[in-house]
Amino acid sequence: MDLTKFRDGAIEAIRQRDPEQKNRLLGMPLEDVVVNLFYNKDIFDKLGIEYPSETPTWDEVLDMATKIAGKHGDGEYVGLAARGLSQAMLQLSASGTNPETGEILFEKDPKFAKYFNLIQRVVSIPGNVPDEAQKDNFGFEKGNVGMILSFVNSAKLYAHTEGLNFGMSAYPSWSDLPGVLPNNIPLTLAINPASKHIEEAFKVLEFAASEENQKNIAIGGAPPVVKDPEIRKYLAGEDKVGVYNIDVAYKGTAAAPVFSPYGPDIFYYESNIISDKTAEMIKNKGKEDVNTFLRKMTDEYAAILKEKANKK
Repeated sequence: MDLTKFRDGAIEAIRQRDPEQKNRLLGMPLEDVVVNLFYNKDIFDKLGIEYPSETPTWDEVLDMATKIAGKHGDGEYVGLAARGLSQAMLQLSASGTNPETGEILFEKDPKFAKYFNLIQRVVSIPGNVPDEAQKDNFGFEKGNVGMILSFVNSAKLYAHTEGLNFGMSAYPSWSDLPGVLPNNIPLTLAINPASKHIEEAFKVLEFAASEENQKNIAIGGAPPVVKDPEIRKYLAGEDKVGVYNIDVAYKGTAAAPVFSPYGPDIFYYESNIISDKTAEMIKNKGKEDVNTFLRKMTDEYAAILKEKANKK
């Protein structure tokens, strides 16, 4: 199979997770996980703010969020929705533990303080994070959120939300890492090595990665894992092909993948300590300083690793 057909960085992200660290490809990608920035054009127009560029930086996005958040006349807005933020940690290519020893690096690797300082900035924007009692009143589909970080396939939902006028940009990059995108693990299919039907199973994998099937996946609302821009166009729906700049979500270079068998891994679609602690900081509105926060996070993760070791 031609592995160059897949999104740049996808194969490397899978190889990194070989449990024996031999760089083997133990599964073939089927669907991708891509997160990007969506913005409400009407809010930007109303407030006289220039739209985000195709490849914005975090500094630019937070500056715009500060201008949008809060009350403006008869409207009240969230500047940047507090979700999808943990992807920023993936851009930094930081492993939370030493892959050889399991030593926890949250306090020792400055990239973790850098990330949680970013979260502090998001929650410190006045009016940007609604109180618990208010949060259900705000939503990108409701038209009162300026920007949101979401799966690229959210384009289909937003494209078919009446009255929602939106644009798309790449996921914001760090100023010192311009154009570096999160490198997620695609959803994969693997062949059981004990199978008596290896060749037939491989044909299934070939079909899964074929243009025909990848196009069907996109139409169905899941990100294709091949990098053909003509297939990606279908992510907004068959009736919206060419309407939105879908390919901008892929504009940049995938971050170098890192992996430690001791974790933590960072996923957009399931619980992990990075996203859990991000949610905690958001809920507490960043009241705790980052160094104290990381120290407590280290103690918490040490207990998790100890429990895992005891189960073995």
